[in-house]
Amino acid sequence: MEPSVKMDDRYETENWIDNHLNPNEPSLSPSSSPNADKGSSTSTMVIGLLKKAFRLLNLKQMVKNVQQGRSSSGTCLACKITMTGIKYLIDYGRGFEDVAYVTKYLCKTLALQTDRVCDGYVDNFIVGIVTHVNISSNEVCGFLLGETCNAVAHPLYKWNVRLPDRPLFTKPLFRWPFRAQQSFKVLQISDLHIDLEYRENSNAVCNEPLCCRADSPPSTSSTTKVKTSHRAGYWGDYRDCDVPLRLVDQTFQWIRQNHPDIEYILWTGDIPPHDIWNQTKQSQLEYIDIAGHLFDKYFSHVPIYPVVGNHESLPMNSFPLYSHPAIKQKYSKQWLYDRLSSIWLRWLPSDTRSTVERGAYFATRAKKGLKIISLNTNFCNTQNWWVLLNATDPGQQLEWLIQQLTESERLGEMVQIIGHVPPGSNDCAQIWSMNYNQIINRFASIIKGQFFGHTHNDEFEIFYREVRPELDSDHETTYMPTNVAYIGPSVTTFGNVNPGYRIYVIDQQTFDIIDHETYFLNLTEANLARDRMPPQYRLSYRARQAYEMKTLSPTEWHRLVMRMRTPISRKERSARRMQESNRLFKYFHHYFYNLSDNIGDENKCDDENCKYEMLCRLLTAHSYNTTLCQHFLL
Repeated sequence: MEPSVKMDDRYETENWIDNHLNPNEPSLSPSSSPNADKGSSTSTMVIGLLKKAFRLLNLKQMVKNVQQGRSSSGTCLACKITMTGIKYLIDYGRGFEDVAYVTKYLCKTLALQTDRVCDGYVDNFIVGIVTHVNISSNEVCGFLLGETCNAVAHPLYKWNVRLPDRPLFTKPLFRWPFRAQQSFKVLQISDLHIDLEYRENSNAVCNEPLCCRADSPPSTSSTTKVKTSHRAGYWGDYRDCDVPLRLVDQTFQWIRQNHPDIEYILWTGDIPPHDIWNQTKQSQLEYIDIAGHLFDKYFSHVPIYPVVGNHESLPMNSFPLYSHPAIKQKYSKQWLYDRLSSIWLRWLPSDTRSTVERGAYFATRAKKGLKIISLNTNFCNTQNWWVLLNATDPGQQLEWLIQQLTESERLGEMVQIIGHVPPGSNDCAQIWSMNYNQIINRFASIIKGQFFGHTHNDEFEIFYREVRPELDSDHETTYMPTNVAYIGPSVTTFGNVNPGYRIYVIDQQTFDIIDHETYFLNLTEANLARDRMPPQYRLSYRARQAYEMKTLSPTEWHRLVMRMRTPISRKERSARRMQESNRLFKYFHHYFYNLSDNIGDENKCDDENCKYEMLCRLLTAHSYNTTLCQHFLL
């Protein structure tokens, strides 16, 4: 049977192999694989080539790059080689078991992870979806890593939402009668990542994706004793660890006691820990129940508007499209949506049930004149491989979003949008992000705030509208800032950050964001005090004061980035201007990690390339599109 892999895929892969590999090097015989009796020479060839290729390509770093959505020529090539090899196995009749066998073997022999992580990860993540994907290996990698890796020509991945024309007349915007109190406060809390297996004094430096557990292996095989410097703290650890339940409980208690005036809560997702190789449906539901109980325990009097994160499903990132026939049989996530519905409907009106149970999204009114729209941004997540089956507006969620915004525009009400994966993140599919940007720009006048989590960092993304000059004009294309997405800090310490949360101060009449206050817990101090004193959160900064901004309008956020950038022309490079640039960027970098005491040498940002990349994140609300970075920063 002739493989369905396109000739250009095969040529590119084999050309690379011919130039870089030694064909005489022996490779493992897959005699121990489940289906070794059929086509074993094909499996032997694929295993051997993949093994050699990945050794040369530093696959461990490549895997991390793919997980973080970072595209490079090496990452792109590794992706194409992997997908081509898997497609060869499938096309030559090698089933799921053989694909899993090959993947586990490579994971273990190349020491990508420990054996138990390799086994659990593959069993959870190598699912039947690969047999349904009908685009080429190159196009799969273009979808995962953006079109800088490979253009995606398939029509299912080239689509545009249909936007309504702007109305000639709209209902006057709602205004409250004059009141003495002109603002109200909203809490954003994100990325709890509770770990019930967290243990004080356990190993915080291990060879697995998540450490600080009783069974976390040592970083080297030469000893079984945990070094003093590697021991996990009482309240948490800056290294690859999530947080104990006691920290989340104390955080909620602190917020209730110190912020009694919050009007509602935006909870932007991610509950379970990062032990993605070891999760079960039961454990996922247990974490969801625990989080729901904590919110009920401490905030029973406060409206809560939740979001589903990418870690809530099993496997992580797996959110199948409910229209696909395979979903109704083996891969349905209805168990997750039903449990979320049972908890969320304690806080939401009953008319949200249908969309929550369909796909964990909803729209409701927080106040008269203000609608909150909660999106399931896992439908844009490039690591949600179900989207590969049909990337055309997965779940028809963007069509639904347009309907909700059109209704609010007609009624003269304002909107806040909440989600988990930020639209500018490289974890968000480029085509979905492009369409989302078009929607935001069309309805920018009524969208008063966007709130996301996922990155564990304190950052923001600015949306821009392209302004083209007249045909006979000599002026270049310009870009106008239209909206801002706020990405809040995490409660988990995973990723070298301090635990944190944010309070937004919002105008009572216009629903504009007047200011925001970010709070942090100094983990070093908290661990020194241990259980002698409950964690004490402190104010990290107020946005307008710290960044010297007049307002928090999109234009002011754009001006902040321009003030942080290194001046380009000689005319700009005065001593005063350079000092301002360095000072503001230093503030931003500290806040990015929520004033962490241990960001790690790899996260220090003391050169121009790093500064460019960090500022580029702020200008990139359209994933994988660096046009604005080049326009404004170079």
